[in-house]
Amino acid sequence: MHIATAMKTVFLLLLISTAVFAQKVYLGAIGGGSLTRSSGTSVFFPPGGQEGFQDGPADRSWMAGAALEVYFLRSLSLEVDALLRHSRTESFSLRPGGARTRLAGFDTNSVQFPVLLKHRFATGSTLQPFVAGGMSFRTSSQNGSQSQYGVTAGVGADVLVAGFKLSPTVRYTRWNADRTFAPFKQDQVELLVGLGRALPQNGLQPFGRRLSFGLLLGTTLSDDVRSTVELAAFDSQTLAIARTSGPRSLLPGVSVELEIGKGFSVEADAIYRQFRIRSLAQGRWFDGRNSFRVGDVAEFPVLAKYRFDTSGRLRPFLEAGPSFRTADWIGGGRLGRAGVTGGAGIEMRLGGLRIAPRLRFTHWGADTVGSGTALRNQVQGLVGFSF
Repeated sequence: MHIATAMKTVFLLLLISTAVFAQKVYLGAIGGGSLTRSSGTSVFFPPGGQEGFQDGPADRSWMAGAALEVYFLRSLSLEVDALLRHSRTESFSLRPGGARTRLAGFDTNSVQFPVLLKHRFATGSTLQPFVAGGMSFRTSSQNGSQSQYGVTAGVGADVLVAGFKLSPTVRYTRWNADRTFAPFKQDQVELLVGLGRALPQNGLQPFGRRLSFGLLLGTTLSDDVRSTVELAAFDSQTLAIARTSGPRSLLPGVSVELEIGKGFSVEADAIYRQFRIRSLAQGRWFDGRNSFRVGDVAEFPVLAKYRFDTSGRLRPFLEAGPSFRTADWIGGGRLGRAGVTGGAGIEMRLGGLRIAPRLRFTHWGADTVGSGTALRNQVQGLVGFSF
């Protein structure tokens, strides 16, 4: 199951179920950490070698993201989360006698999308225990070696305090087996705490008129990497290897916006994207094509916005500010973490829903390690749905 297909299905399911069946909708944030390590420890000694190598997790992972929950009945609801999970791996050299020397540390990030059906037990109080179960999807780190779906179950409780819902929960996920060898653990246990508030039925603004939350969906409009051609020796022949940018990447994300006044606001987004490279190798006895995903990256634009005052339902806007992203190895270099973003779009209102198609241009900083083929200038087309 491809992550892009799964996300499109979930997005459509949410829109239809919210519009047709929902009795109440909660929107909020969720965060916590894993109680299990993301991977095991692997040790390798080359044949006849005196020095070995050890790879293993440096610590347990932290997780943070957004949560949307749709109530169908008082005791039955559907929750969909978007969680950024960060983990770190350390590599060591091993010498005779047990001496160990640290070689390097590697940060990896993936975005997880649990889709859970929840059942609450009536207690007659503000504390409502629940059980949850469903599917989880995730972007694949380590160049696609991680599986992208699994089964999730959990227990927890909703606590209603001053109009907010606090939801501590423990979840267990059994991920599908990895497609290639990697020491990732299939069984994962997480402790999470959600904080949300119900959208009022007479208007989709749970935190007042000045603060709004939403979803983003779009695609890349520019190439991920520059085209290159190199020669390589393989099996007594010389290969010409051409590398070009792969298919466009789907851009799902979440957003929060704070209105300041007089047309000005500040928007912060969390967007997932993939970098892809297509390779073509040709030689005297070899003619093969290989298309593969290179890296998964989370981007975090923080943009000042200005809406032009018009008398109609359509309001053009401009946006600009810094962007940040998780650093991954793309095309031989480690991506720069910061850049500058500018964009323009049009916002339209449909009742309490705001729809805002836009174009964005980002100029990213230079690679922090090496000099890779990732293009620093990127163009994206996005549509925002905010409440």
